[in-house]
Amino acid sequence: MTISEQQRDTYQSTVSEFRSQERENTCLPIALVNILDDLATRHEVPEIRIGKEEILEMVDYDPLLGSTTDFLPEQLGQKLNPFSYEVKEDKALSMGELDELIRDENSSYPLVEFDTRYFDWVDGYDVQTGMYGDAQPHIIVPFAFNDETVLIFDPFEDFYLPPEPNDTPPKEVPQPLFYEWWSGESAPRWTLWIDQQEQQTLNQA
Repeated sequence: MTISEQQRDTYQSTVSEFRSQERENTCLPIALVNILDDLATRHEVPEIRIGKEEILEMVDYDPLLGSTTDFLPEQLGQKLNPFSYEVKEDKALSMGELDELIRDENSSYPLVEFDTRYFDWVDGYDVQTGMYGDAQPHIIVPFAFNDETVLIFDPFEDFYLPPEPNDTPPKEVPQPLFYEWWSGESAPRWTLWIDQQEQQTLNQA
């Protein structure tokens, strides 16, 4: 299995519209805004777009402490349910199930949580001490993967300090490391996505 040129083209066209985070601890709200905007565009349902400021409230954002998902599924669900969408959250997906989710046209791209070892791996990320401690892991968006690598969008990319002039932020990570970081100690294999409710999907069939 390989990452196809079509998948790479889809990735490039999609992330060209994505926002990058403006602060070191806003990966969750910015990534969430991105996947909602993309889903709204693909499904032609502009009502499910939600502004950054409202998302910041839903994740209880604090400039010093970052964000939390404690109330997110319920609060976001209240906004999306009238349009036949729901928030789903899981902590036990396999790589195969993640692949199926990414390919599902009825769903948004998923958000997954990396532990902070990811930042140690990227040459060019200089994360301030304490900003991403054990209680504040990092959120990325996976797009496609094969047996060796995973194609991702990292909202942290504007903070990238290239070691070499032509270096760019990471867009592919080795699959074993992806699984290791996704299975980190904070919330192993945490994944969140937006899905069409079953009745809506059947009506469209």
